[in-house]
Amino acid sequence: ATGHSINKVAAVSATCTKEGQKTTSCKRCSAGFTVDLPATGHTWSAWVHETGLVHKRTCSECGAEEEARHNIPSGSVTCTDCGADIIN
Repeated sequence: ATGHSINKVAAVSATCTKEGQKTTSCKRCSAGFTVDLPATGHTWSAWVHETGLVHKRTCSECGAEEEARHNIPSGSVTCTDCGADIIN
């Protein structure tokens, strides 16, 4: 057997939330091969104080935003995620 000889590669890039695909074919036999590319996941910035008891972060790849309540341990007034002092 001569093995496969890759003809060309067509790719749909994966994004933060969607899978991509890479498809190739063989020059000799025209067999097609498809590989799924996993979603890359978000590349989050550091948490930034937004308002009141909420902080926010942004994905540097797609611009998605995520908000969450501050993470304030018992007996503290400072968020351990963004450093916000909720008293001031």
